[in-house]
Amino acid sequence: MPSHEAGWAHADGALKGPSWLRAPADAQGEMQGFIGSMNAIGAIVAPLLLNPLLAWFTGPSAPIYFPGAAFVVASGFALLAMLSLAWVRGVIR
Repeated sequence: MPSHEAGWAHADGALKGPSWLRAPADAQGEMQGFIGSMNAIGAIVAPLLLNPLLAWFTGPSAPIYFPGAAFVVASGFALLAMLSLAWVRGVIR
């Protein structure tokens, strides 16, 4: 097992644990299915969006050479997710 998969195996439960604790017992399957669906959508969309972005910013016609552009976009999506979570939890009004 590659090291990143071993790390994900340890982090997976810690990331999903709070969600499972908040869901009632009769909705555990729905919660796991939703999380699995979001992971699958991310696994499909991320390469379709980020690979062309990397190719464009590292290609010969790039306005600037910036191989980290995909990471900036991914960070933006993570920030949007954190802000939406804070809004749902009432931290941001």
